[in-house]
Amino acid sequence: MTHPGVRQFEFGPYRFDKEQRLLHCGEELIPLPPKVADTLLVLLVNAPRMVEKSDLMKTVWPDTFVEDGALARNISILRKVLEGEVGEGSFIETIPKRGYRFVVPLGNTPNTGVPAIPEPPRNITPQVDPSPVPDPVPDPPSQWHWGIPAGLAIFAAVALWAWFSLSTKGPAPAPLPPTSATLAVFPLQSLAADGSEEYFAQGMTQALITSLARRTDLRVVSYVSIVPGQKQSAMIEAAASDRTIQRALIGTIVRAGGRIRIDAQLIDPTTRAVQWAKSYEREAADVLALQNTVSEAIASEVPGLGVTAPTRNSDRGRISPEALDAYLRGRYLVSRRTEEGLHRAVGYFQQAIQIAPAYAPAYSGLADAWALLGSFGIDGVKPAESMPLAKSAAIRALELDPELPEAHNSLAYVHLSWDWDLDAAGKEFARAIQLNPSFATAHQWYGHYFLARGDVPHAVEQMAIAVRLEPFSPIINVGVGWCWYYAKDYAKAIAQYRFVIEMDPKFPMGYQTLGAALVASGKPDEAIALYRKAILLDPESPGTLSGLATALAESGQNAEARKVLAQMDELSRRHFVPALDFANIYLGLSESTKTLEWVWKAIQERSDYLMYLRAEPRSGKMLANPEFLRALARLHG
Repeated sequence: MTHPGVRQFEFGPYRFDKEQRLLHCGEELIPLPPKVADTLLVLLVNAPRMVEKSDLMKTVWPDTFVEDGALARNISILRKVLEGEVGEGSFIETIPKRGYRFVVPLGNTPNTGVPAIPEPPRNITPQVDPSPVPDPVPDPPSQWHWGIPAGLAIFAAVALWAWFSLSTKGPAPAPLPPTSATLAVFPLQSLAADGSEEYFAQGMTQALITSLARRTDLRVVSYVSIVPGQKQSAMIEAAASDRTIQRALIGTIVRAGGRIRIDAQLIDPTTRAVQWAKSYEREAADVLALQNTVSEAIASEVPGLGVTAPTRNSDRGRISPEALDAYLRGRYLVSRRTEEGLHRAVGYFQQAIQIAPAYAPAYSGLADAWALLGSFGIDGVKPAESMPLAKSAAIRALELDPELPEAHNSLAYVHLSWDWDLDAAGKEFARAIQLNPSFATAHQWYGHYFLARGDVPHAVEQMAIAVRLEPFSPIINVGVGWCWYYAKDYAKAIAQYRFVIEMDPKFPMGYQTLGAALVASGKPDEAIALYRKAILLDPESPGTLSGLATALAESGQNAEARKVLAQMDELSRRHFVPALDFANIYLGLSESTKTLEWVWKAIQERSDYLMYLRAEPRSGKMLANPEFLRALARLHG
């Protein structure tokens, strides 16, 4: 029979709102693509009876012919959302060659009589972008308890900060800047079934974070870097462990028919109780105004904040939807930190600039993409080719918007990595953080600046702030490991890098840095096994190949090390291989003359990692060599 008086269905820990097509687990909103929600509604209304495949398809897609695979995908999504690790069939049973039925008892509805098929269509359906989706999302790591690593990430940073505070002379690193309240922000969930809008959802979330961070009395903690595939509820549990966080922002976003809608909720991360919820919808061209409207409404609901507060100037104008789309695609690709992705990001930023020549964030994004392509570890382009382009783009961004934090951060990174101008870099990093104290990447790169100065305690201060602002960022957590590594506390560095790999098993830098720490701790055989695994992810990564050869040399397998060296020499004829990678191998082989030859070549290339040689533990092998000291003087004199 039908259930005309029933607004929602309850089953297990879930409830499903019949009218709004919203699924909740406790207080958590579980985003479902519209057609998936329609499929669930048909099964619920007919439970526990079987629904024929043909009836399901006619109801969910009344005016469209679709293949059986579309229905099968919807059922698969529902099972993943509802059942998790419980096992197939615990909620939805497949009747072979016939259909499906919902088998879990419903808590508030009768299940007798002849059920009717509901009318499923909603008035907004997500736009499906036919163009290729940027960089496929990595497969989720094996299941593990995120609450514990979340605490470890923050604990590691705090412990690191405390250790240096107690064990070094000079000014103690300061805690986070004083604020009235702290807000955790989780990724807006895209309602596009095929994942094609993930970059848009992530970019819009980051834009909201930036807009919220303009308030000088609010600290914003970002959970945008969550590895795909992990449940939001586990992340909220992690946020609840940080007692400074009063509220957490969750929600969904959908883009359709030239309009954007954001459904936002503020919850108490400890109790999961919803404290505030509202929907906002604007034309796509008004997205900047939408961001500001949503951020101001959210901030007004956070305990401890006044109705008004000092804010920074923000652009409330209009932006071409096409330019915004290209920009967000580029930023998404930059966040993935792959060579291929960064090359594609350059193209998207250039496209955004061509459409909107006065859009300063696109120039800052372009600067970051070029700078990272020329950085040690990515090794996509010679620094002499990429860094001047990065500097030019950063300067243009500042000309267009002198108060854009990202632009100051972009220029600071170029000053540090290419100009080797530490004073200029320090001023720009400080300005970026002044404009946006919750800018995690600025704190991270400011930490790099202090490492280049040989000031590990203040590097720790900045890394600790960065990881508290963005606890699940793989690259920021690598930065925490660097601090342990440069402090020669290899056991803690190794533990930190293992945590990074567990977070994202496809993050190459996690393997490279863990391998270096294993070698430094006298465990080259473990490093060899690790590097061989990493090579399966990217067989032609110069950094991974160099790490493998170095580990082989350190373990006494010189012949094998030279084989990898020859492989790198052949690779260098068709792809840029940093001179410093060759220097590392010869250092492992204890060939000081060759090591210095390649160090001088690296200086000519202006390899950015050279700035950290005074803190790099392996440099100790060369400190008695006068020529090496002359090389350091060239860098830091």
